[in-house]
Amino acid sequence: LGCLFTGLRWWALPHVTPDIRWSLQASIGLACAAVLASAALHFRRRSTAMPALLEPVHQHQARIPFIVFGLLFSIAAAPLSNYGDRQAQLLASAAWVIGIVLAVLAGWKRGQALPPIAWQTAAWITLLVVGAFLARGLSTGTVPAVLSGDEASVGLSALGFLEGKTGNLFGVGWHAFPSLYCFLQAVSISLLGMTTQALRLPSALAGALTVGAIYLMGRSMFGPRAGLLAACILMLSHVHIHYSRLGLNNV
Repeated sequence: LGCLFTGLRWWALPHVTPDIRWSLQASIGLACAAVLASAALHFRRRSTAMPALLEPVHQHQARIPFIVFGLLFSIAAAPLSNYGDRQAQLLASAAWVIGIVLAVLAGWKRGQALPPIAWQTAAWITLLVVGAFLARGLSTGTVPAVLSGDEASVGLSALGFLEGKTGNLFGVGWHAFPSLYCFLQAVSISLLGMTTQALRLPSALAGALTVGAIYLMGRSMFGPRAGLLAACILMLSHVHIHYSRLGLNNV
């Protein structure tokens, strides 16, 4: 992790403005210190008894590197995205994803398996999501009939990713909309072409997946019947279907 972090920061140095290069160099020093500290703790644990002060470290030693480097990678994303060129912004996105993965690993118990999902539950989720998508994802080029100016403006922000004008997932697009949604639209447009369907497809997918998530949440909180009823109500909700068919981030 230390080598990965150090390599990412050195790679980013030429791509950021000179006024923040000191922060990258300082964070590389922190990464090196973390590597040395972990090595020292490892060899001390093998050679002598662990001091009482370091006993909590000993108990959770498998998680500490993930916590430390998860924070470092997450913090690294900010200067790279705000004060660098497009290459630095791509590195910021990579650092952000790595930070999320390390945070999940930090909270994962050793030997813990994924919770089992009964086939009936999986079948209901599949039926609900597919049904919700059929109500949201078909004929999006003509329903709604009008491509609004707001949708078109957000679509132009999405094209900025495809045309190389931006690579910053943490900035904002048109009208201060978060640019991460525009990036998802850019992926859809790159696959399906510059069409209204491609512009609206991410919203349809988000709406359909939300129906499945509502089923799982209701099932967990109030039981299978409540989860199923909640999902069916949302799946057929006029308001939810409407916003799931717009190329906007509302849904």
